[in-house]
Amino acid sequence: MDSSKLVLLLSLLYILQLQPSLSAAQPSFNHYNCNWINVGNYTANSTYQRNLNSLLSSLASDTQIDYGFYNLSVGEFPDRVNAIALCRGDVNVDVCRSCVNDST
Repeated sequence: MDSSKLVLLLSLLYILQLQPSLSAAQPSFNHYNCNWINVGNYTANSTYQRNLNSLLSSLASDTQIDYGFYNLSVGEFPDRVNAIALCRGDVNVDVCRSCVNDST
């Protein structure tokens, strides 16, 4: 085996050895803080607040969504409230649902 093929083979083996550690180095996204978002105020006991409370209650209690994607809207413009959540594909559905529930 000539030296260029040997170098290529050793390089490939080195990269393959690193591959599991590279995937293990991915961060765990178990927490996210949204406190920095300041999108304005809304009036207490308003239609928007009722829609928001309804949306959060529905999102937290929805157990029929079992594929890791949540998309829900409540109300009409200008008081419409939207929620979207997407869990990573490698996260168990129950863990995903728990995370979405915790975020509400």
